Amino acid sequence: MTTLSTTTERSSSESIVDRDSHFDGLYKTEQNLTVEGQAEGEIQCKGTLTVEQGARVKAKVTARNVSVAGELEGEVTCQEVFKITPSGQVQATVTASRLT
Repeated sequence: MTTLSTTTERSSSESIVDRDSHFDGLYKTEQNLTVEGQAEGEIQCKGTLTVEQGARVKAKVTARNVSVAGELEGEVTCQEVFKITPSGQVQATVTASRLT
């Protein structure tokens, strides 16, 4: 009898709006979302929303965690940590458990 051993690591998937893309509308994801380009409208992210340097987000955001290295404008509800890096620019009403 041969036993087949498979090591399948389930890494959490991640959605990406790449630097050449512009999203406008409602974006819902159960996982993490990284924005490298532009996103407008509403973002509902059950994981971490990452706004990369050079990215622009103008939206109503709900996420577990948010990290901003680019530009974020709008209204943010963050269940855990809202982080702004030195390159990040935020013009938003933010509700979060912790700001860094």
